[in-house]
Amino acid sequence: MRLERTRADAGGALIIRRSQVRILPGPSEKSCKSSGLFASDGIEGEEGTFSICTFWYVEALTKAGRTDEARLTFEKMLTYANHLGLYSEEIGLTGEALGNFPQAFTHLALISSAFLLNRELG
Repeated sequence: MRLERTRADAGGALIIRRSQVRILPGPSEKSCKSSGLFASDGIEGEEGTFSICTFWYVEALTKAGRTDEARLTFEKMLTYANHLGLYSEEIGLTGEALGNFPQAFTHLALISSAFLLNRELG
């Protein structure tokens, strides 16, 4: 159920925003803003999609036995790497690299999801 909700929240997109991934329930954004927990990072514009979240989504799909969807999502993510196969922290709306580059945590999630998916696909 949560996998469908995540995909629906993404508007059917194959890449997932960090705000769409909820591991533990937390305070609402409104209450966090009023309490000062959210602060501007000084960067204008919209937040991109967080690459690590999409690789975690691939793992979740794989563990749920939905390997066709997991493979499609994984292969789509491969198209967002640069010419050296490196990923940034975020992917912009037009596919540009945003945030920290290269992002080690994203690469760990890539390896983990690739390993798990490969093991399931045989």
